[in-house]
Amino acid sequence: KAESVSESNGADAPAEKLQKTGEEGDENTKIYVRGLPWRATEDEVREFFAQCGEMESVELPLQDDGRSSGTAIIDFKEASAAAAALEQNGADFGGRWLSIKYSNSRPVTEARAPSQKDEGCTTVFVGNLSFHIDEDTVRETFKDCGEIANIRFAEDRETGQFKGFGHVEFTETEATDKAVALAGTYVMDRAIRVDFANERKSFGGGGGRGGFGGR
Repeated sequence: KAESVSESNGADAPAEKLQKTGEEGDENTKIYVRGLPWRATEDEVREFFAQCGEMESVELPLQDDGRSSGTAIIDFKEASAAAAALEQNGADFGGRWLSIKYSNSRPVTEARAPSQKDEGCTTVFVGNLSFHIDEDTVRETFKDCGEIANIRFAEDRETGQFKGFGHVEFTETEATDKAVALAGTYVMDRAIRVDFANERKSFGGGGGRGGFGGR
């Protein structure tokens, strides 16, 4: 792990230790990277690991509030490429130590256990949304849960930039149970997070269905 890397020779010991885990997953082509700078882009991550081999996909998951998680999930075409990527464990990326390991059988973005639902809750929080999401896509995703009363996307107050999450309000509380069951569903190539928004039943006065920012 990155935390255990010493300042003197950080890259050697962790890589040697983690390489052994490949013995139990020789065909594993997917790795999980931690410790990326928050401003790291997909192109920068691809460039860094390009020497290891061809990549099928690179995902940079976001936190619930839309900020970078400092992590990446990289799926290579060949298991040998993933093994080569493990050799970069402990390497420097933009001044930060990387922690690299095989991605386990459970997806890193696996749905979390939902919060305790308050009686009468009619709204769900939806996180890890694509920055290209629109209201129609959200409605399509939750259309079988129940009648949707309102959809709101969170935006930065100063810049108006979408923050990667929002809320869906239903007319019936039973609909939220069905909505939460969709946690982990891939929407626009992202595993969405869905949870009960117990204290966010009302979005407050003003705004109505506004604030979509053209989404």
